[in-house]
Amino acid sequence: MTKLTFDILPQRTALLAGHNTELHALVRVQAPTLPAGHDWTRQVLNLSLVLDRSGSMSGQAMEEAKRCAAYIIDQLKETDRASLVVYDNTVDVLVPSTPVKNKALFKQAINAIYARGSTALFDGWHAGATQGVAATGGDYLSRVLLLSDGCANQGLTDTAEIARYCTAMADAGVSTSTYGLSTHFNEELMVEMARAGAGQSYYGESAEDLMDPFQEEFSLLSSLCARKLKLNLSAPAGVQFELMNDYKQLGEHSWQLPDLSYEGEVWALVKLTVPADLPGPADGGDVEILKGFLSFNDIGTDLADTRSYSLKLPRLPAAAWAAIAENAQVTARMQEVRVAQIQQQLRTAAMRRDWAAVDALIQQAELEAGDNAWLKASLDSIKQYASTRDEARMSKEVHYSSAKMKRRMVSASETAVDYNLEDEAGRPMYLRRKLQQGKRMGPGR
Repeated sequence: MTKLTFDILPQRTALLAGHNTELHALVRVQAPTLPAGHDWTRQVLNLSLVLDRSGSMSGQAMEEAKRCAAYIIDQLKETDRASLVVYDNTVDVLVPSTPVKNKALFKQAINAIYARGSTALFDGWHAGATQGVAATGGDYLSRVLLLSDGCANQGLTDTAEIARYCTAMADAGVSTSTYGLSTHFNEELMVEMARAGAGQSYYGESAEDLMDPFQEEFSLLSSLCARKLKLNLSAPAGVQFELMNDYKQLGEHSWQLPDLSYEGEVWALVKLTVPADLPGPADGGDVEILKGFLSFNDIGTDLADTRSYSLKLPRLPAAAWAAIAENAQVTARMQEVRVAQIQQQLRTAAMRRDWAAVDALIQQAELEAGDNAWLKASLDSIKQYASTRDEARMSKEVHYSSAKMKRRMVSASETAVDYNLEDEAGRPMYLRRKLQQGKRMGPGR
C-alpha cells in the first residue's frame, strides 16, 4: 500500500479573535519517493496513439509527430498494449489494440502515414478511445494520446459536447491527454478535453518542441502511484469556503484531483471566511474550520484507500495574530493561482488586440508574482510575445500556462524564491517548471 500523506496547511496558524478571519489553506496530497526497481513493476499501459494527418501536418510536422509516436512505442514493454489511429476527414485504425510484442508492426504503420484532408478530430479521438476500452480494467492504465495542429472542422465540433464524451470515457477507464501543435489549433478544445478526460494537456510551438511533452507523459505514466483522487471538503455552519483551482467538480463540495506520481504533490488552494462568532469547544481550545476527505485507488494494489484531515486553529488577539508569519508554501500557491487568473484576462485582451490592457495586466501579474522567481521568469517570456504584438502565440502560451499553474503536480523540494534550469533538469520531467509551455526545455528556456 502506497504511503500517501494528506494534510491541510493554513496561511496563518491562528484565527483573529473577535473578528471575521479571511485566510487561505493548502490541501496537500504527497507521494513517497520512487521505490528502487520501480521501473520493472510499473502498471502495464494500454495506450491509443491518435495522430492528425490533415493537410496542414505535411512536412516537418508530420515527421516529428511520427517520431514522437515511434518514441512511445519504443518505451513500451511486451506486456503493454497499444493501438494506432490516424484521422483527417476520415479515420483509419492502422493497428488495433494489441500487446506490443511486435514493435516493427507499429513502426511500419507509423512510417506509412502521410498528410492529407481536413480534421475530423472528434471521430479520430473516439476511434482511439474505443480501442482503449477493449483493454480497460484489470492491471491496465488506459489513455488516449491525441495530437492535432488544427481545429475540429468535420463531424462533432462543439467543445462542451466533446468534453462530455471525454468525461464518459474517463469514467469507463480511458483517460485522454492532448497535444496541440503550432498556433492554429483550438487550445480551448484541447485543454478542456484533457481536463474532462482526466489527462494532461500539452502543446508545442513547432514540431521539434513536441518531444518534450511526449517524454513527460511517458515519465508521468511510468511513475504513477495513485489514481482517481477525489477530494471532499466540509466546514462548520457559518464558514464559507471556495476552491481556487480549476479542477473538475464532481459534486457541490467534491472535486477530481490529478493522478499522483512518486515524488510529487497534488494540491488544492481553498479560500475561507471564518466568522468571529463561530462556536468552539467549551474549554476554549482550537476551532475546527475545515475538514478534508480524500479517496483514491492505489496503483500497486489496485485497491481503494482513503485519508482524512481536520484543520483546527486557535484564536489569538490582534498583536499575537499579526506576529505569525504566513506559510511560504501557501503563499507560493496563492501567487500561482492569482497569476493564472490574470493570464486568462491577458488572453482575452490579446485576442481583442488591446495591447494597452495587455501591458497593464502584465504589470499587475508581476506585482502578484512577488518574489516567486519561476513566475517572474515565466512572465518575462510572455512579455516577449506582447512586445511583438503576437496575439496567436500569446493566446496559446498564457492559456496553457494558466491551466498548468492551477493544476500542476509540484515537487516537495522546490522553493518559490529560487529557480534555475539546472535544478529543474534534475527533477522528473513531470515536476519541472518550464518557462514556456510551448518550447522544449533547455538553456535560456
